[in-house]
Amino acid sequence: MLRHHSHRVLLIGLACLAAALLAMPATAGDGQWHLRAQAVWVQPDLDWRMSPAPGDVVSVDADDAWGLAVSGEYQVSDLLGVELGIMRAVPDVNILLEDTLLGVSLKATDDLTMTPLSIGLNFHLTPGQRFDLYLGPFLAYVLYSDLEWRVNETIDVGGVPIVIDETLRMSVANDLAYGAAAGVDIPVGSRGWYLSGTLKYMATELDITDPDGDSENLSLDPIIVAIGVRYSF
Repeated sequence: MLRHHSHRVLLIGLACLAAALLAMPATAGDGQWHLRAQAVWVQPDLDWRMSPAPGDVVSVDADDAWGLAVSGEYQVSDLLGVELGIMRAVPDVNILLEDTLLGVSLKATDDLTMTPLSIGLNFHLTPGQRFDLYLGPFLAYVLYSDLEWRVNETIDVGGVPIVIDETLRMSVANDLAYGAAAGVDIPVGSRGWYLSGTLKYMATELDITDPDGDSENLSLDPIIVAIGVRYSF
């Protein structure tokens, strides 16, 4: 119950801050607003294993994925900016079921859509320099899709072919995450355009529940590399 209340509080806070930022007038001078659009590469750190019975092993991992991110930052001073962002990536999540006694293994894959809505502080470390180097913390409310793993294989057990056609459905709860970001923007020309690169770490987990109500928490904790453009005005 506390978890869901925290989610609602964060969403309300994000909405209020977004409204406040949009209501602020852009002051004279360059660089008050920064809009970024980036391609992202997400590397999840998911490697979970369990042994529900002697000889049985269940393991879950995730593949790297590409995605997109957009954000808007209002720089309130030479040193500090507030950034709101949204990202979307769809890594594959793999489950492997092994029976080491029979020498049988079954693998299934489903894609997981992850959409972090983030708010962060950027501390700009090079005011007045040719390039803009910044770093800072952020919070994110991560929207996750559910998982559906389907196994449709024929295995040989003692010379007898056995057809296995099963679907494992898992609901995935949205998560309140946190992390840190470091980025650099390099100007291109003199019209407010920059090349933009960002490196992020986000601490988040998959809270998955099967149809019987049993649940597990799996740490996802991705590294996120983003490359794109920034426009400042």
